Amino acid sequence: MVAGLLIERVTGTSVARQLERRIFRPLGLRHTWFPNDTAAMPPPRLHGYMPLDLEPPLADADITWFNPSFFWASGALVSNVDDLDRFYDGLFDGRLLPRRLLAEMLTPVGTGAPGSGYGLGLEIYILPCGATVAGHTGAFPGYNSGSFRLLGDAKDARVVANLHPAPDELYTALFGALVELFCDMTPAEATAAARANPGTATEIRFR
Repeated sequence: MVAGLLIERVTGTSVARQLERRIFRPLGLRHTWFPNDTAAMPPPRLHGYMPLDLEPPLADADITWFNPSFFWASGALVSNVDDLDRFYDGLFDGRLLPRRLLAEMLTPVGTGAPGSGYGLGLEIYILPCGATVAGHTGAFPGYNSGSFRLLGDAKDARVVANLHPAPDELYTALFGALVELFCDMTPAEATAAARANPGTATEIRFR
């Protein structure tokens, strides 16, 4: 929120306009937008669900129309997988930022949890196989997501679950999916590795 206020004070224009001018247009992100006063996401869209904590248990509530502008500059963007691919290519190829700034993003500061760190806007994790990935997780009413790149390789992963808040088993499954892809493990091996590393699995909780 503070970063958004600084952007608007320094530039004299809205965060939405700066995102469009500096990121969306240069990278050709045609399916990414910053919602303001509407929650009308154009189709196709992934429906999001929130468990209803009522007795007796009822069906999960569809809250796809929850207006994401509530989160403003802290994460109200709406996008799709193709645009996320373009964004990560532009970021890690050095087309979005100077190399010195990308280096700051990839320089982790310890978070107190084993195998994890935080750069200037990027979460950095060491997976059970020793591979290092950088990216970010996020949670929003009805959705959990994560987007990561394997450092030293062009291999990316995007994971999403359309339920939030969710049981711990779901977060372990999402972490296992990343381990399976980046560590070239079988699903069973990845699940076992995820369960054997609860510290990293908890830290990467898609929140």
